[in-house]
Amino acid sequence: MVMMLQDIKTYNFNSGRKLGLEIIPMEKLYKRRDLLTRPHRAAFYHILWFFKGIRSHDVDFQKVEVQDNSLLFLDKDIVHCYEDAAEPQGLCILFTEEFFFQDAHDKRWLMRSALFSNLVQKEVLILKNDDSFYRDIVNLIDTESRKSYCVSQEGIVLNLLKALLLHAERAMNALAKRASQNDAHWETVYEFSELLEEHFRSNKQVNAYAAMLNISRKSLIKACGGILGSSPKQIIDNRIMLEAKRLLTHSNHSIKETSYILGFDEPTNFVKFFRKFQGVTPREFRIAHQWSGED
Repeated sequence: MVMMLQDIKTYNFNSGRKLGLEIIPMEKLYKRRDLLTRPHRAAFYHILWFFKGIRSHDVDFQKVEVQDNSLLFLDKDIVHCYEDAAEPQGLCILFTEEFFFQDAHDKRWLMRSALFSNLVQKEVLILKNDDSFYRDIVNLIDTESRKSYCVSQEGIVLNLLKALLLHAERAMNALAKRASQNDAHWETVYEFSELLEEHFRSNKQVNAYAAMLNISRKSLIKACGGILGSSPKQIIDNRIMLEAKRLLTHSNHSIKETSYILGFDEPTNFVKFFRKFQGVTPREFRIAHQWSGED
């Protein structure tokens, strides 16, 4: 029998704020260190600017190495936790999708941005001494957001935020030698990612996704390789593994139940699949992540 796992905490945006954006010093957040350093979700987007005092940040089972003066971008609802550091210094820029999605173009851009995409390996953008643009624009956002609320304030802050994100995405794409959203392959990759979210439990074949996209398998492989540096098969397997880890760590489903939820015909097939990519069995992974008892 599996011991009950403590439910993962989900934090919502401060409902008392009229503006769907807030900038909080990291030192202030760390006054609730006991909450921050446990895995949790937040129903809003994060831009974490680490000045100093943090060495890593856990994001959906990935330990992201952090350097001084670097930025990390986190999608809403992602599972993450802060390092239990002694004296962190930095800023947390938080914003809601309701604030950012003013029209269809805003939603399309953010959903396709490599900064927040779960398809792209999560990494920090290291600023080093080249941070004058970011400091200036964050200061402008902070100053404007502290003013008494008025109708024009939201538009001003949103456009400043967009400028920051566009600047950061350009820099990140250049460092990763990755194409921008204007590249034709991005459309294919984005549509593939949407289909994958809908069907990864029931369909794990590359040919099936190519057929849904009405393109050849070769075209899908070329698009994914050009944008993400990975094959469609790797992307499918990674998505299944991420969901498996989430279920094993943050739910009380048995191994057998988890295998069926993920679309495996037999639990033994799921165990083989998981061990192939993780190097341990689902049971061993669960125990290592604060589960105890037998399945």
